Amino acid sequence: MKWRIKLLLLIVTQLWEHITAVTTMPEINPGGGGAKAFFNNRPRSTLTKEERFLAKLDKFDEDIEAVKNDSDYKRQPGANLKKVLELKLDPLEILKKQANKGITLEVINLSRRVLGDPRVYTRCGWQDKNYGEIQELSPGENEVFIFHNKDRSMRSSCGSVSWQVMDNAGRAHRVPGGNGLRLFLTWSTLDTGIGGNKCKKDKRNEFVMGFQEIKLDSLGHEVGEWDETDVYKKYHTTEKLKETYISEGNTLTALLDSPDGELEVKAIMGPDCQSVVSIEVLGKHAAQMEIVNEDEEVFVADEIWEQMIRQAWLDIVKTINREKALYGVGLKPLLLDPLMPEPIAIKEDMAGYNVNLAMWNISIDGLDHIKLERLLLERGQALNNLREKAIIDIGNLTIKGMYKYTAECSNWFCIVNAFDSEGEQPFKISMSGAKFNVIVKLDTINGCGQENNMVITNIEMPLEYVDVDFDFTNIGTVLGAIVGTIGNIALSFSQGLIVDVVKQNVASEVPTFLCDADKYNTTKMEKIPVEVNQQDEPLWHALLQEGHKGWGWNTLRRDYLAEQFVTKAFNDGLVTHLSNDSDPIVQALDPFQLLPASEDIHEKGLIKGHIVACELWLKGLKDLTLDGMELVRNEDLTYSAMKVDISLPAANLTGKFRLNNVKVMSVFNAKDSEGTIHAALTGVKVGLTVVIQTVPVLNEGDSRIKVTHFEVKFDKDRAKIDVNGLGGKIISKISNKAIKIVGNKVLDMQKAMLNTEIRNILWGMVKCLMYKPGMDFQKCQDEFWSCLGLEVPFVFPKCEKMYKEADEEIAKFSSYKEYLKDHEAKAAIKAEEQSGKDCLAV
Repeated sequence: MKWRIKLLLLIVTQLWEHITAVTTMPEINPGGGGAKAFFNNRPRSTLTKEERFLAKLDKFDEDIEAVKNDSDYKRQPGANLKKVLELKLDPLEILKKQANKGITLEVINLSRRVLGDPRVYTRCGWQDKNYGEIQELSPGENEVFIFHNKDRSMRSSCGSVSWQVMDNAGRAHRVPGGNGLRLFLTWSTLDTGIGGNKCKKDKRNEFVMGFQEIKLDSLGHEVGEWDETDVYKKYHTTEKLKETYISEGNTLTALLDSPDGELEVKAIMGPDCQSVVSIEVLGKHAAQMEIVNEDEEVFVADEIWEQMIRQAWLDIVKTINREKALYGVGLKPLLLDPLMPEPIAIKEDMAGYNVNLAMWNISIDGLDHIKLERLLLERGQALNNLREKAIIDIGNLTIKGMYKYTAECSNWFCIVNAFDSEGEQPFKISMSGAKFNVIVKLDTINGCGQENNMVITNIEMPLEYVDVDFDFTNIGTVLGAIVGTIGNIALSFSQGLIVDVVKQNVASEVPTFLCDADKYNTTKMEKIPVEVNQQDEPLWHALLQEGHKGWGWNTLRRDYLAEQFVTKAFNDGLVTHLSNDSDPIVQALDPFQLLPASEDIHEKGLIKGHIVACELWLKGLKDLTLDGMELVRNEDLTYSAMKVDISLPAANLTGKFRLNNVKVMSVFNAKDSEGTIHAALTGVKVGLTVVIQTVPVLNEGDSRIKVTHFEVKFDKDRAKIDVNGLGGKIISKISNKAIKIVGNKVLDMQKAMLNTEIRNILWGMVKCLMYKPGMDFQKCQDEFWSCLGLEVPFVFPKCEKMYKEADEEIAKFSSYKEYLKDHEAKAAIKAEEQSGKDCLAV
């Protein structure tokens, strides 16, 4: 609870420091026109429409060249272009050898987006048999396509091509509103047959380029309204043809932006019957292409991890919007001062002045309604790294409070030696378009004394906003000119402070998650294949075989990062706690009280009756050892199978029991017995297998994760059992066998109970940590166990109470046999009801 409040404090502090970063806005010139230009005696822009277009075209070409001239940029030819380059041919020469009319279409994608779901319709002419197959274009890819008339005089070349804009392969890009987007091009080398507008040398051709929004289903697929055979007729119109710019030599040019402003596209079509058409796609803002060294990884979405983390964020957002508070801290408004150890104070020497600025009594309105705008979580192909970014849309904020400042000249000469705010003054800041970002990077490195070392390499928490309006009473002109610089220093300081505190919390739990070395090399890894022996591990083999769904074992890979994360968390985190006898975790786990049990005991031909086991304790858990951990993923990262093996060298189980309604050899009645049991267990092994599956979720929707398999298996090498208290002459004659039966029955009862209890404990932790992180953890746990029908707070019943309750229940029936029949029926109903409870659904 305390660390959550501290983290919230740090986030709000950073937000405040961002807001104080600027107190004067630069003067905005809205295109040089309007009333402002008139009153300021500023002339209107004299550029013509053509001049503005050419200026924009020049800027586009400069940006394209900047990308191509980057030292890390490498041309990535597609399948068709590779064949052309291998033959050392010019695509236009290939066209001319096969046809008298046609085009070569060259496309280069210099954006972060994928041009996917390619479609083509040749309304007249054909696709070239070798170079006409339309292809998907990945970021940075360059491709060529050829369409022509096969040298037939009565044919021309015309048609359309289009691509769906994708965030990455398998994930459709969505514009505001949730629609998808297609980029299309229509072309024509003019009339065929008896038509009068035929192509000839130096005569311009025709093309139209545009973007069109399309409706998408939940998986990002277009829902059927885009028909490529209708594109030419719909868009290749007289009005659309006028939108292209005619330049020297009858070359046509078009330049347009996507509806969301993330892509800018230029198309050029030359004259002549055999023409070259080129399309250049440039990414901007979030779609700006990330130029990486050829040794760097290509990242893809991890659906399971992303959905789990998104679900956590969504719950926090829902909690804030519903309760107007988080972890007991009110947000309508947020009173900042009680959460801060001291008022905000900035001291800095700059611009010739020593400035001291303090702010207090601060309240923030607007934090009580937020939205998760986007959550992206991507992995490298070898699954040895991770990139996560959450964008929280805060919207409009209003901040009020008091401030005070002094400024003294620190140069040898100042026009004003000293000035101040003339005491305490109120302020109000209105902020629009605020978005809070959380960025985390994990990598596998060679550094800090270890090869293939998984560490957190970067944590950032920047704040973005559209506009800030300041109302500071008596701010003064001099301070107004330099407060932006002061704010930037405060911003950098606050960002570093938050990151440092987060790292300190991580280091206190698992220090090896961090590597402070100045230099380290990121490890280049290949995919780690999956190896499993069906004979030795039949269950694991069957689960993985189901995971690849017939696509072959080569489509599965080990998740190295996840395996190292769990291994470090166990060995460098949990084991450190377990080594300290006074640690709260050790106090809670060792000894560990087990749930009581009341069941029938029946060994055919030897003994049967009713047994109650209670006041049971398991000792030795602090010596837990992680023997191995495997996590296997499929190709599109929608399947995750985990196998964890934990061992315990030695453990001791102690407790009490009572036997009643006992028959020996199914004939002789025996006296009730009360006694104790002590079992010395060696070589205890616990195996946990879990399978999680999902389908892609778009538009920041709720998680669709399903836990399709969950099993805990207990094994032991040896169990030395000591049972005291079996009484009666009849039982004493079979004491050795009876001891073994009673002891094993208690162990079997606890094995089943532990299986269920561990499953429920893990389930409860998943529910609270991943699906309800906005709720207080203890409250969430109490609700979970109440849902399962347990009284909260749970009190382990004493043996006397257990014995009495068992006797009262059995006494309701005419015979013990009738009791057993009823008990088994009720147990079946309870198990069915339990499995259907919402709290056990993930």
